[in-house]
Amino acid sequence: MHIKLVKPSEKYKKSFLQSFKSLYLFNYQDLDLSYKQVNLNFKEFLRTLHNQSNKKALAKGRVPSTTYWLVRDLKYLGSVNIRHYLNKHLKRVGGHIGYEITLKERGKGYGNAILKLALKKAKRLGIDKALLTCDKSNIPSKKVIEYNGGRIIKSLFKQGKAPEKLRYWIKV
Repeated sequence: MHIKLVKPSEKYKKSFLQSFKSLYLFNYQDLDLSYKQVNLNFKEFLRTLHNQSNKKALAKGRVPSTTYWLVRDLKYLGSVNIRHYLNKHLKRVGGHIGYEITLKERGKGYGNAILKLALKKAKRLGIDKALLTCDKSNIPSKKVIEYNGGRIIKSLFKQGKAPEKLRYWIKV
């Protein structure tokens, strides 16, 4: 069972769409797209993901990011988004790396794997110390971050009605 991070590709369309439909990846990578939109315009969806790394193609206030998919053979297992640097908002909520494992694949160690692989990619982008956040109530994500060397920052962040966030630094 060999897993790897890949750039989003049409090669994984069927598996990705199955996961997208079952989980309904709300606001996937901040794109706010429905299953129907993604299915009908998959090539455009991929182009949008790839363009997120180009600062010139982004809306004002957005930071460049790179999306990878965790796959095993042709099976999509999850996504990770690596933000190339942080703006004021991302320093409080979001951080450098956001990841998600599909519902059917959770609890199998893929969270640990996707973050470990993402940290290597972050290092290549020049990130020496990565900030990660998770909801205080998200115990599985908390464990994944700590397993990968996350050191909690004493401050918690809460904004409005949103869940309280834990903040971590990981030396890359």
